[in-house]
Amino acid sequence: MAKKPMSKTVALMFVLLMMVGTIGMLVDAFLKPSDEVEIPQNRIIKYKLTESQIKELLKNYQTVVEYEYSSGCLECGTLLTSLEQWTMGSDNQMYLQEIQSDTSSSSKLTIVSLRGQKTLYDSNQDDARNVICDLLISRSLFCVEV
Repeated sequence: MAKKPMSKTVALMFVLLMMVGTIGMLVDAFLKPSDEVEIPQNRIIKYKLTESQIKELLKNYQTVVEYEYSSGCLECGTLLTSLEQWTMGSDNQMYLQEIQSDTSSSSKLTIVSLRGQKTLYDSNQDDARNVICDLLISRSLFCVEV
């Protein structure tokens, strides 16, 4: 009869241990930050990507283009239209960030890929296309000169 109280104590300790473990796992699951980075569905966006989003895109062989231009820049519209067309025709390997700025009178085009990074100021269409085509992982149709 002396064994029964000991068995109840061991059983109670076992149940408590399982409850504490379960509660600990739940707390860990809710408090632990997610390592998953959200990538935008649209390839043309009007905001800056975060550094972690850019790193994730680069890991997936994407090219990230940021075009910062002044709202008063008349010539910028032509390049912006071309950048949008190139992004849509890039075989899903390019993201375009369109950043309208009132702090600068010049435009700035930054292209980042696994092949490198290049920044152009007040660029024209030909220079922009050449640099983008050089940095794309796989050449797109718009890179072929006719």
